[in-house]
Amino acid sequence: MKSLTTSVFLAVVFVAGYIALRPNVSEGADTTSKYNPALIKVAWDAPTTNTDGTPLTDLLHYQLAVSKSPENPDASTEPVAYVTIPCDEPTCAFQLWDDPGVKAMIDDASIIYLQVRAVDWALNASDWSNQLAVELDTLGPSAPVNIRIELSVSVTVTTP
Repeated sequence: MKSLTTSVFLAVVFVAGYIALRPNVSEGADTTSKYNPALIKVAWDAPTTNTDGTPLTDLLHYQLAVSKSPENPDASTEPVAYVTIPCDEPTCAFQLWDDPGVKAMIDDASIIYLQVRAVDWALNASDWSNQLAVELDTLGPSAPVNIRIELSVSVTVTTP
């Protein structure tokens, strides 16, 4: 039973990390929940057409922008980590913690902003996707208190 409990706990944590992304709204980032950056997996649906409506047949890769600022990544005055992600599936995903540049950037961030764009073989880039704001859990728990040694004595009584 112990291994079942552990498996269920890990699955819940992974799912919570996966659904951690909330759309950025004019009021700012979602402040109701905070997420462990090591569990955040960004996912998006691949485009199927070019901007003129013709079928997209020459997708090269995606570019993910991770920033501490809600500004457009191309015009940001803050540092932006760009990650190139190859993917030819209908739905693509990327684990943020897998990239050392992203990991270093968000190490001291409390909120990060994410956007993705598609790039074709002619290096034409799409517009940036919608922006996602993610509030990170950066606080550790309080220290344990009242550390002590407790002795327990077990007495077995046998009767004849």
